[in-house]
Amino acid sequence: MTRSENGAPEEPRADADSLRRAARAFELGDFATVRRLCDELKDASDPRISQLAAKLHAQTRPDRAEYLVLALCLLFFGWVVARYLL
Repeated sequence: MTRSENGAPEEPRADADSLRRAARAFELGDFATVRRLCDELKDASDPRISQLAAKLHAQTRPDRAEYLVLALCLLFFGWVVARYLL
């Protein structure tokens, strides 16, 4: 762990800044940046920061219902093509 000029540890502050940047990216809808920053914070020295990063990362995962709707749409599309075009 590195120390700043006054002897205070710098990593937790850097981790907190990264967490703030991830939260701001989430607000702006930049989920790729959120996932990247939260992955970097997975092994943060402060367990609270890693826990908050894990929660934020979990909010960017696709919902299982989205996969179901996509599969049903593809099946319907395939049925329409098979029924009316083949």
